[in-house]
Amino acid sequence: DFEITNKILSQPLAGIRSDINQIIDYVSSLKHTKTNFDDLYAYIKENCNSSELSLKVLADVFSMSQSSITRMIQDNTKFSFKELLSNIRIENAKDLLKNTDLPIDKICEMTGFSNKRTFFRVFKMVTGTTPGEYRKR
Repeated sequence: DFEITNKILSQPLAGIRSDINQIIDYVSSLKHTKTNFDDLYAYIKENCNSSELSLKVLADVFSMSQSSITRMIQDNTKFSFKELLSNIRIENAKDLLKNTDLPIDKICEMTGFSNKRTFFRVFKMVTGTTPGEYRKR
């Protein structure tokens, strides 16, 4: 509308910037209030098998900063993102080790670990045993 455009353009530049910043802050606050931990956790669980899952990916998906996501995870779990993701992946690996005959290499790949060495290190750190020993129990 010509009248509205004329009114906006007749304001001093600082006033226009201030109005735009207020609108951006308002829209940003709406996005943050709509994302809750349950949504974030569900997304992590659903996508935990992807080796591409990262704080950056979560920030993009939820339109939040990485630090906001980190804070949300820590406030709700007392874990870092990396620890939470590792724990979820290890739980999935434990289930596969107990309920399938899949080779450990395949389980490593299926649970989102980038390599076998990392999988073994994290698995032992979380469970106190190696994947092979865990399967034999």
